[in-house]
Amino acid sequence: MEEEEIVEGVLIDNNVIVSGEKAKATYEAGFYGSILEEEKLGLEIVEALLLIERKRLKVFDEKRQELDFQNILKGTLEVDPRIWTKYLVYRDLRSRGYIVRLGYGGGVDFRVYERGAVLNEDVAKYLIHVVVEGAPLELASLEKIIKAATSSRKKLVLGVVDRQGETTYYFATEVSF
Repeated sequence: MEEEEIVEGVLIDNNVIVSGEKAKATYEAGFYGSILEEEKLGLEIVEALLLIERKRLKVFDEKRQELDFQNILKGTLEVDPRIWTKYLVYRDLRSRGYIVRLGYGGGVDFRVYERGAVLNEDVAKYLIHVVVEGAPLELASLEKIIKAATSSRKKLVLGVVDRQGETTYYFATEVSF
């Protein structure tokens, strides 16, 4: 995908669907989204927000009215109150050159592949749980996330977002006494 090329997508049920020949090119350019079928790409909201911010995507509603970054963020906040902090961590990881995929629930927000990894060949090395600085994190929930990471042979990383929107990363491991 060329740098100045802008892709268009439609917001449907909290996903942005890109159709046509640019769908595969968008996927291959940075492993954004998931190929749904021939010439159809599904983008998660954090992926779409990043591509909008980078001026590589325009999103429309089903009535063909353009939605900007703020419209999408505001609409998603009702469904996912953590979307802003998840977006900040996602954007930070992408800016550092990592391939980032959505997590699979249970407190895992993202799966992160090493730089230079080949998607569908290499496996994610890290699982990311997004935390807001100063917000309580229950030990039982942290233990559950650590066990999920350990059982899948991945390292758990807490992405802690501070009040200025900066992210600091901490490895979390299980300790026995």
